Amino acid sequence: MNIAFLTPEFPHVKTGPSGGLGTSIFNLAKGLIQIGHDVSVLVYGQNKDEIFQDNGITFYKIKNTKLKGFSRFLTQNKIQRLINNLVKNNKIDILEAPDWTGITSNIHPTCPVIIRLHGSDTYFCHLEDRPVKFLNRYYEKKALQKADGLLSVSRYTADLTKKLFSLNKEFMIIPNGIDLEGFSDHEIENEENTILYFGTLIRKKGALELPLIFNEVYKNNNNAKLILIGRDASDILSGNTSTWKMMQELFDTTAIKSVTYLGSVPYHEIKNHIAKASVCVFPTFAEALPVSWIEAMTMNKAIVASNIGWASEVIQDSVNGFLVHPQKHEEYASKIQELLQNEKLRISIWNECKKKVEQEFSISILAKKNAEFYEKQFLGIKRLSFGNKKSMSSINLKEFVTKTGEIILYNGNPDFQKLEELSLGYGDIWHSSFEQGFKNAFPDVVYQTIFWYVLDFENLDECISWRINPYQFAVRKSVWEILDGFDTDYGSVHMQALEFGFNALRFSGAIPLYVSCLFKENAKEIIQISAKDRYIFFIKNFKIDHAIFMLYRKGFWKSSEWKAFLYAKDNFKIKTHRPILKPRELQVIKGKPTVSYIIPTMMRQDFTLQLLGDLANQSYLPTQVVVVDATPENSRNESMYDPKNYPFELIVKWQETKGSCRARNEAIEYCSGEYIVFGDDDLRLSINYIENHIRFLQTYNASACNGLDIRADHQQQNLNDLQSKLNALGDNRFIVGATQFFNNANNCVKREFVNKLVGNDINYDGGYGEDNDFGLSLTKMGVTVLQNPFSNSLHLKPAVGGYRFWGNQAKILGKKRKKQPWELDTPVKFIRPVPSPTVMYFYYKHFGPQLIKEYRHKYFVLFLLKGSKALLLFRLLKIPYKQLQFNKSLFYAKKLMELGTRTK
Repeated sequence: MNIAFLTPEFPHVKTGPSGGLGTSIFNLAKGLIQIGHDVSVLVYGQNKDEIFQDNGITFYKIKNTKLKGFSRFLTQNKIQRLINNLVKNNKIDILEAPDWTGITSNIHPTCPVIIRLHGSDTYFCHLEDRPVKFLNRYYEKKALQKADGLLSVSRYTADLTKKLFSLNKEFMIIPNGIDLEGFSDHEIENEENTILYFGTLIRKKGALELPLIFNEVYKNNNNAKLILIGRDASDILSGNTSTWKMMQELFDTTAIKSVTYLGSVPYHEIKNHIAKASVCVFPTFAEALPVSWIEAMTMNKAIVASNIGWASEVIQDSVNGFLVHPQKHEEYASKIQELLQNEKLRISIWNECKKKVEQEFSISILAKKNAEFYEKQFLGIKRLSFGNKKSMSSINLKEFVTKTGEIILYNGNPDFQKLEELSLGYGDIWHSSFEQGFKNAFPDVVYQTIFWYVLDFENLDECISWRINPYQFAVRKSVWEILDGFDTDYGSVHMQALEFGFNALRFSGAIPLYVSCLFKENAKEIIQISAKDRYIFFIKNFKIDHAIFMLYRKGFWKSSEWKAFLYAKDNFKIKTHRPILKPRELQVIKGKPTVSYIIPTMMRQDFTLQLLGDLANQSYLPTQVVVVDATPENSRNESMYDPKNYPFELIVKWQETKGSCRARNEAIEYCSGEYIVFGDDDLRLSINYIENHIRFLQTYNASACNGLDIRADHQQQNLNDLQSKLNALGDNRFIVGATQFFNNANNCVKREFVNKLVGNDINYDGGYGEDNDFGLSLTKMGVTVLQNPFSNSLHLKPAVGGYRFWGNQAKILGKKRKKQPWELDTPVKFIRPVPSPTVMYFYYKHFGPQLIKEYRHKYFVLFLLKGSKALLLFRLLKIPYKQLQFNKSLFYAKKLMELGTRTK
């Protein structure tokens, strides 16, 4: 490609002095040339028009046209004519310009234009808390709005710029880079107690704080020396023509004797001065992403820098440098003094600096990313190493290669050792967003449904959470590519990340995990989700009923809600095809893990014997099977269970209590296996059922899973029918992921975690919901329950027998009704509670009164709107009675809540 840079400065002897902007372009130009691209640099504001070549770069010096009141307009026309002439002659394919004063605002090139944020005048005025010129702000915003592509050297600069200009556009983040070969260690002896500052002497870079900081250093260390390099600038606030003169007045009379100001130094000589320094200091108030910091890090220098905004994207405090506010003079000085006195600390920081620069700021890596961005966005050459146009338009992911050779993509600064360990487990996406303001973000999802992960969990170091921070997360590269990255239909990158995590968990079988301290950045994000993004999310992911329900809850009378709803409805449709991750290939079983199988049964001895036969034919035999039989004494045949007939230990207990929860809890007490498999009495099991449960959990490094439970058409069906049903499902059944329900008919859990829960909550006996309660309780304990598509069972569902006998009693009123356990000391009389009190107890126990309130609203809205329109009036008249039923259900749920979880 022919890549051109339009800039007001560049570090070349013929183009005059240059700061960080010119240096960053110089480094990028070198990197682009090294990978085979042609580079031109157009430098305006020069003393004459001139064309020359040097080091593979073609330079075009542009002298500004001067005519009072028209200079900017005429100069822009001159630049436009030059650019378009170069495009015409195939010397430019693409043009990049900085955001400073919006130079491209009135330029109309015939090639694509990219604006890179290095820090606009509006941006710096905001940071310095001073007014910005109206025209500068106008031109800068216009240039950004016109641009074909947007880049930024830091996330902080991008976010603040979007806010200042009210932009609804996304920036790709590519930081400034350094040529590691040209800016590496120098064989120059380090001069002890030497402190170096290099950069323009100007208020915004903390130049007026430096004397006060050095005074404090000098009080404790008379051997300290301060070297200053950089051009002297005028001071915009005081009107003083020399910042250096202002600085001299601030030094103590003794300290100033140890200060040397060298003025501007040729770019190639700065390396020698950095090499001599013991510590480099940058007490700046306003930057975008300072090249000088990276240059010092590249030469393994310990740094004390400002802690404002962008700083954490370069330096991790106390790891590869120190970050202190420039106005905290004593604290700043103490960090400098600590580094001067502690050589081991300096060496430790040097080593971390080297890692950081090599991983994130090497121009050889960044040049490729820039070139890929240019080509992908504007030339259609699909050379990106990961993601797609959508995902890459909003974030820039870096690569980490694990010891197994897997590529993990990440944004931010993860703990790589911990990330290495996590890559061996079941997770696919990792973040530490709870500490960064994302916990329970986007609560509006409750308007769709209450599901296991609608709220984030408490007091866990690792757990399922789809609330991803787009600036601090990691993801398997294969998962990122299959799921197609972030969806830029959303205006907010926060919403893009939340939708990505939600869909990964809910629909695609990917597992997003919160991991405490994986990312140590704890700055709180301000998460703002527009009404438009909310409705786009609902329209694209759910039936339209849910968006209408949200409109009802947010306020039918609000025009802003209607506008957002109608926009989403008119422009988007529900996704009909979603990518699904393929399951991992199952490993062979390691070791000889023992397995206990639990069968609670009631009045179904013949079905239980059939299930025992399937267990006896397993390719991997259970160690023991525990049967808890509640068949009434006058209906049971105790001789049917003969332990001699089975190749495993068979334990049979005749249940005296009532309820399936109690039955399972009684069985758990007998279990000795490393794994416990829970099953219903009316199952048929495939021959590799147990084996695949163990192989699956070992392959995914997990502790609990649900098998695939297939409902039979009638109770006479057999294993051949099971296989036919599996064949009919095809590959659609092979989805893993974190389950969103628990099925006591088919699951496998490590016994250590079953014992921690003690057992099932017997408050559910006589009702429904114990399965989900047990599974969600495991999850809230930090045990992720996976969906296992390899262990298959056929659920016969006979019409009689089983513990459903007790649940069916809940529908009866009057003398024939048998009292349910959940009725406690207040039997049901004239009003039957609906929904089931135990289901209401589940919601109340796990989600609290606020979500119960939303459940109530949705319950009655659906009652009214679902069904025949002709019967709408009848349903409306029935609402008062339905309210009584709902309140009665809630009454029993609260009484169960007062009892708390019970296992006996």
